[in-house]
Amino acid sequence: MRPEWCKPSRRMGIYDMSKAKKMSNKKKTVESLIIVLQNGNDANRCFAAQALGNIGDSQAVKPLMSALHDEDEDVVMDAVTALGQIGTAENVPDLMECYRMHPVGDVKVAVVEALGRIAEKEKFDHEPLLNFLLEVVSGHGEDSHWEIDDDEWDDWWDAQFKAIEALAKIGDSRAASAIVAALDEDEAQELNEVVFAALAKMGESGAKILIERLLSSDRIQRRYAAKHLAEVQTVKVRNALSKALEDSDVQVCVAAAKSLACHPEPTAQSLLLRVFQDSRSVVRKQVLEVISQSDFSVPEKQLLNLLKDEDQLVRLQALRTVAIQQNVGLAGQVYEALRDPSLDVVAAAVEAMGTLGYVKAGSTVAALLSEQGLNTELRIKSAIALGTIGSEAELPTLLEMLKDPEQAVRLHSLNSIAHLEFPGTQDVLLAALRGELLQETETPPVVSLESKTQILENSTSNETITAEIPEPKSTLASILEPSREVELLNSANETVELTAEEQHFLEIADANRKLNQELQDRRILAPHQDIKRFAAAVLGEERGQKIVPGLVEVLEDPEPLLQLTAAESLGRIGDTTAVKSLVGLLGSAEKEVRLKAASALGRIKVPESVSAMMEHFPEENNLFVRIQILQSLKDLAQMIRSEDQRLSVEKIALLLLEDPESGIRMAAAELLLAVPEKNEEPSVIPMIAKMAFAGGGDQRLEIGRMLRKVNPESGSAVFLKILSNPKQESHHRVAIEALQEIHRI
Repeated sequence: MRPEWCKPSRRMGIYDMSKAKKMSNKKKTVESLIIVLQNGNDANRCFAAQALGNIGDSQAVKPLMSALHDEDEDVVMDAVTALGQIGTAENVPDLMECYRMHPVGDVKVAVVEALGRIAEKEKFDHEPLLNFLLEVVSGHGEDSHWEIDDDEWDDWWDAQFKAIEALAKIGDSRAASAIVAALDEDEAQELNEVVFAALAKMGESGAKILIERLLSSDRIQRRYAAKHLAEVQTVKVRNALSKALEDSDVQVCVAAAKSLACHPEPTAQSLLLRVFQDSRSVVRKQVLEVISQSDFSVPEKQLLNLLKDEDQLVRLQALRTVAIQQNVGLAGQVYEALRDPSLDVVAAAVEAMGTLGYVKAGSTVAALLSEQGLNTELRIKSAIALGTIGSEAELPTLLEMLKDPEQAVRLHSLNSIAHLEFPGTQDVLLAALRGELLQETETPPVVSLESKTQILENSTSNETITAEIPEPKSTLASILEPSREVELLNSANETVELTAEEQHFLEIADANRKLNQELQDRRILAPHQDIKRFAAAVLGEERGQKIVPGLVEVLEDPEPLLQLTAAESLGRIGDTTAVKSLVGLLGSAEKEVRLKAASALGRIKVPESVSAMMEHFPEENNLFVRIQILQSLKDLAQMIRSEDQRLSVEKIALLLLEDPESGIRMAAAELLLAVPEKNEEPSVIPMIAKMAFAGGGDQRLEIGRMLRKVNPESGSAVFLKILSNPKQESHHRVAIEALQEIHRI
């Protein structure tokens, strides 16, 4: 079995490759890979077949056909897959013969999948292929050789599944009865989805069977039939779906509604609107949701009735639909929904009024916000709505909410202040930044991460805070929630083989998680500090003469979370007057503060940023801060004006190409490609190409993709030279896969 295994402006010099040269280079690559396919060891023959398929050159078809007779089943399987990528109708008979003669089930499955790909992209007489696929669907085949083992799984099941998928791509109606027969076999595998999807592509015969199954006694089959009739847009189908809207099974009704919503004819909309007479509230609610997400709209007259529906879930969905459809004329009725006995409906009404911009509701919504006895979700939505419908009259309420015990209420209230359209908005935010809106009342409590987790788990009010609210301005989400990088890290499957790029990303995510955890373990910010931090985040989206000095002042605050938030905002603003203060943060004892400072400096395009980071880099001992500095220097490459500075950056980048850390090597390569060069200098492309072999070749794919953008000619030359040397066979896999990325179609 197979082993487990820049910027495009730099370093091209006077290089100006013509199209003919590119083709010549690709031709050499394909020829070299063919030699490996014919003469390499088992593993390299597999890699060569894979690469040839991904490069997609027709020159490789005949050698790949010969590889169908290779003694190694993995080579055969990779050759089959490659032929599916680049093969033509001429190869179909040989592939069918391979299916019949090769005993290994995995190879047979790969053949059927490859035939499906060829059928999808090639126009030819499908008759022989159609008959072959029908033969596969019906059974193992009398003239096909199968390798029998003790495993409970039968590879033919996979082949049958792939054959039905291939028949769907051909779309011949003659196959409809055969695949339905396979579905109805007593001991058939689960084929509902693939069979019903295929029937939808098989013309009148397929549609007829789908309509019949829509009337079946089997509710599961009725659901699948209703779902896939979305693709068959005829009068007969619409009539059948209309009847299915009355089905006893709610999921059949909803599937039928979704399919009708895909039919562009006005009659489909009329049929859908009848559902609002259904006695089942769950059907009314779900069909209303379907329509609101389609190109159809619900007339205001019917929305009025739905806003008064006896079921609160229907009323709630009606409010959401009003907001989606922007039915401003119904704003008054939405306002009346604030009297609803269900707080969930009230919350939806508040959200809808914010969307509709119903300013008359400002004072009422402000009253809801200030009522601490209400649930947190309703109060949050009230705060958000005031950002749209509020005025200076609601400012006192929003300011008072900055003292609220709920963090989310405090931060959303400040965010809404930032959205209020009156001249003093920035002054209020700056006052919050200086700590003038909320005074320190107590020492921030020290809380362990375990305690904080328990608090979150036991808090019913916080569980739904971010489920349906819109993203706030700036970085509220990052303050309220764990980062997506952390979520990805926690969900990563350790058994999956990761690329160097993915591994590098996860390492950074892990480091960020640990850094954030260290800060959080120290303290939960007291409310007055919390407000300052969020003000610093929001001000990163504002522009004005007073903002940068205010944020610069916060850089001197002893609280690291405030420092890094202010640094991030200064980076977004990009004002050059902040450079000196940000440079000072590079000396912080907190690594996460240094990380944000380096990131911010990379966004302020002045030579002083380059000098400061170059000076700091040798003494920086944190891996992720070092990587960030290199990335920021890359972003500032065009700011390098002096020859001394250019040579200094180039020297350090060249040295780092051999760094033991993969992230450093990649960042150094990107920096090197971004720095302006002198035409008389030797190209660094060969040095970067050789990076693909470092660390066991874990960056081979990334290096190949990098060179594809910059200089595929020179990059290919390095790998082709290695591939032509039998003594370097241990490096051939890296060279093959790098070449694959350089020339991938």
